[in-house]
Amino acid sequence: MSPKWWFRTLRNLLQRRCPYFAHLAFTHRCNLRCRFCQIPETHFDEVDTAGMMQIIDRLDCMGIAVLSISGGGEPLLRSDFATLLNYAADKGMYTKISSNGTMSLARYRQLLDSKVAEIGISLDGVEGNDLPFSHCGPKILDSIRYLNDNLPADKTLTLNITLCETNQDQVQSIVDYCTREFPRARLWLNPVVVGDGKLCVATQKKIDPKILWKLKSPTVLTPEFYRRACERYFTDPKFQWGCLAGEFFFDIKPNGDFWLCQDRPLPERLNILDPHFEDKYRSADFSDRRRCSGCTYSCYFMTQKCFEPQAWPGLAVYWWQLNTRPDEPCRVTAKQHGWFVGLLHFCASRLATNTRLAFQGARMIALLLVLGVSLGLGAQVGEREPAGVIVTMEQRNLERQRTLHHFSAYRTYGANNARLRRNAAMTVFVEFRAPSEKRFEVLERSGSGGVYKHVFEPLLHAEVVNASAAARAQSEISRRNYIFEYADFDADTNSHIFNATPRTVNKYLFRGKVWIDADEFAIRRIEGEPVQSPSFWVKRSHFVHEYGKIGNFWLPISTRSESELRLFGRSQLMIDYFGYDCEASAEAPNVALSQQ
Repeated sequence: MSPKWWFRTLRNLLQRRCPYFAHLAFTHRCNLRCRFCQIPETHFDEVDTAGMMQIIDRLDCMGIAVLSISGGGEPLLRSDFATLLNYAADKGMYTKISSNGTMSLARYRQLLDSKVAEIGISLDGVEGNDLPFSHCGPKILDSIRYLNDNLPADKTLTLNITLCETNQDQVQSIVDYCTREFPRARLWLNPVVVGDGKLCVATQKKIDPKILWKLKSPTVLTPEFYRRACERYFTDPKFQWGCLAGEFFFDIKPNGDFWLCQDRPLPERLNILDPHFEDKYRSADFSDRRRCSGCTYSCYFMTQKCFEPQAWPGLAVYWWQLNTRPDEPCRVTAKQHGWFVGLLHFCASRLATNTRLAFQGARMIALLLVLGVSLGLGAQVGEREPAGVIVTMEQRNLERQRTLHHFSAYRTYGANNARLRRNAAMTVFVEFRAPSEKRFEVLERSGSGGVYKHVFEPLLHAEVVNASAAARAQSEISRRNYIFEYADFDADTNSHIFNATPRTVNKYLFRGKVWIDADEFAIRRIEGEPVQSPSFWVKRSHFVHEYGKIGNFWLPISTRSESELRLFGRSQLMIDYFGYDCEASAEAPNVALSQQ
């Protein structure tokens, strides 16, 4: 943050109605036609580079601290976007930009090389290919992956997810996917805003925001005071939150027109490039905002509410989640010893790598202490290593071998390689009978025959072979094959997390982490990489296995694997398990079991 940002932020703590935040639309052109967006229907002329720089100069003179390049079409369609971003950043304003995620990687490389502080990508789904009608498709996921993998330390990547009727049942899977696949990104969840504005959706219904309380992820940013506001918006047909549109924040269109916000123009036209703009702005009437039924646009709501003391505790947690990684040691320190010690650890770690960032952290500590904000991170992790977890897990696994007599299920397989443009899918029926008989029936397949022959068929064959007792002994997750070190307790899943290091090197073992349910001692999740590369062509491979409780059994529910191949790029494999029908032995005890 620049000295100018700090000065203007402190200024607005004292003078609430001074301009602080502005949306600037570089363009209203867009390459998509999203169902819920009316922006492309409104035409605005675009000023050239010099004109846009003049707009930025005027915004700086007004005292704007945060400049958001959004509220219009796709800003990366302008060839001068990087020049304009650098110009705004050089003025000392905190500059951020929102993109739909469908531009070329060359454009996103320019974006990463620019001086922009925050990059936002709209993402409303992770399955299917609904382009050009919504923010969902492989192209967007590839762009986010590129930004995640190449994100500089001084930039933030935010994924903006709008919750609506069409995706509310998929939200948890979207969050899980983004948490797993894009660990450097932060997630912001916005219930859809309905109404008659340009960014409102007249055809949608309000979404019950209770879903915001249920979502669990270390990368979700949505603070408590915003979630409570969404609840009030859901129940109140006239949601008045003290909106200061036009004074505290406002919107500038590509031709320089001044709007109260993204949805509402002034009754009388006002343009920021008008030589008499400052006089007209000082005498402008902003009372038209009272006709609005209210909104929960996070850009406006968060910016205005962050200056109210009752929001500061939530804002402190928001800052902590935004500026630290989920696996960062300072987070562990905060859990074990409290938020203040965690902040000191955070600053010390930044000082070791980047003095400038450390001073930023020190300034934030001072601000938090002045405001008297507690992060609420003082909960203890618990015992360093709960006794008997691994032993009990092994006992339950033995019970599983004795108890599980038969099961059948369905699976869907999917594989793709973007560089080779190869993909395939398959649905199979699987049946297991104790002690080691496993049978597969391919019900449907599509896509590349080569992928089926060289990927799917060998997978099924290997699983049949490895069903034997001898093969299971080589791969079982036990002290025979691994050294376990207690790492943490995951309160969200009620699981103990152990680091697993293989005792020997063979193709059946992995190096990574194991989540063990604290109540039933069943494996919930395995994440890691093979200890031995299966081939010279595989540079890196990472997988995640998820398990769920099916009746009295714990069985696989999903597998996600990604490999970096020499010459051939990234390959992905997805397996989903469903339709289980389980049968226990007649003499078996009624216990919950875990199957690897």
